[in-house]
This record gives sequence, C-alpha cells and structure tokens, in this order.
Amino acid sequence: MSSSEDEIKKRKLSRSRSRSRSKSRSGSGSDEEEEEYEVEEIRKKKMVDGNWMYYIKWVGWESDTNTWEPKEHLEDCKDKLEEFERRWKKKEEKKEQRRKEEKEKEKQRREERERKREELIQKRKLESSDSSDSEAESKPPEKKTVTDSSSSSTAKFVTNERRDSADKKDKKVKSFEKSSLFKADRHKEEKKVKEERKEKEREKDKEKEKAKATKEVPTKILGMTEETGDPHFIVRYKSEEIGLVKDTDAHDIFPRLCCKFYSQHLKIAS
Repeated sequence: MSSSEDEIKKRKLSRSRSRSRSKSRSGSGSDEEEEEYEVEEIRKKKMVDGNWMYYIKWVGWESDTNTWEPKEHLEDCKDKLEEFERRWKKKEEKKEQRRKEEKEKEKQRREERERKREELIQKRKLESSDSSDSEAESKPPEKKTVTDSSSSSTAKFVTNERRDSADKKDKKVKSFEKSSLFKADRHKEEKKVKEERKEKEREKDKEKEKAKATKEVPTKILGMTEETGDPHFIVRYKSEEIGLVKDTDAHDIFPRLCCKFYSQHLKIAS
C-alpha cells in the first residue's frame, strides 16, 4: 500500500511540476515538451462532499495506482467522460428497473396470499352455516301453546324466534373462527410462508457456495466502497481485472486478505 501511495504522490507532484514548467518554458520560448498522463479508462464514480469523484486508470500504470480525480481534471478526455456517463446511466436505470420489478412481484405474492386466506375463511363460514341449517331442519319444531288473546303476541314470538336463530348462526361463525380447525388452517398458511422463505435462503446459500467454488480468488484488496448500498471490497485478480466483492462474501472466500487489509488500515485509539 505504501509503495502505491508513494507512486501516486510522485505522479501528482510530477503533474503539478510539469504544469509549472510548461508555463515557464512557454514564456521563455523553449521547445521542451510537458510531461503528461493519459487517461486509459474511467471505471466508476462516487459523491464526496457534494462533488463527483471519478476513479481513473492511467495509461502505462498498474491498477493499484488508480486515483480518484474531480471532474475538472478530466477536461482533456471529454469523450471518455461522456461515454462513461452513458454507461453509468444505463446501469442505474437497469438497477432501478430490477428494484421496481421485485417490488411488483412481492406485492402480487402478498395479494395472492391475502386472497387465498379470504377464500378459505369464506369457505369455512359457508360450511359452518350449512351445517347449522341442516341441524335446524333435522330437529323437530318445539310445540308452544299460543293463546288466542291477541295476534300481536304471535307475531312477536315469530320475530323473536328468527332473531334468536340469526344470533345462534353468528355465534357459531365466531366460535368457528376461534376453533382449533380455523387455527390449524392459519397455522398451515404461516408454516407454508416460512418454508418458502427458508427455501429462498437455501437457494441463496447454494449460489454463494457455487460462487465461492468457481470465482477466482483475488490477489489484493485495494480499498472499500459503499456505492452499491452495502460495503464492498475493491479487489484485483491475477488477470489484473478490478472487481467488487461484498464484505460478507469476502470474509468467507478470502479471509486472510481481509485480515491483512484490516490490520493495515485499522487504527487503535490509545
């Protein structure tokens, strides 16, 4: 890390000196040329104190000497900057589209579960009301003596009997909702949801194991970033390719490199 930092400092110092020499030589009319550094590739960007910083790979320099530069330092490579911005915009649009699709799918799954649950409740209510009606039909009507004193008493008796029957049905529906059968159905539904979650977690674990078995192990950790939302290591592979690895995955795949990186950058307060 110290050697790469020294190279970066030397390069920046050389750049500032070359600019000053260029001004003095242009005034004296000398034909000597200014030493310049050419941008090979703009790889990513991040927001620092309200300003965008760009991660630059320089022509003729190794990847471990890449630097973060402000936009005003890239005036001589506007074409590469515009191309990078186009690629960045497309990448962000794809991420946003994936997030929207995931939200929509989750919403549909939630609505489907609610619909099935409501159908199950309605089905149980209908079965309960049908069974109560069949019991009422099979039971012989009670004989009650009604005096002929007035017809209003007869109408009142019939009204009370109907109201009592409706109250009994409501009580049976409520008792069914509190019954073990209803609770068992609800328990089955919750158990099914939990199993689906566990299955998704198992699939994720399998993907991690597969990636762990097939992915090339990096040779060096260059730094860390949180541009994607979660902490990621910036790593370099044997092929000189630069990539991002999530910190939790990195702890499983190359723990020694992680420990070395932490030991080099961790500062213990005295």
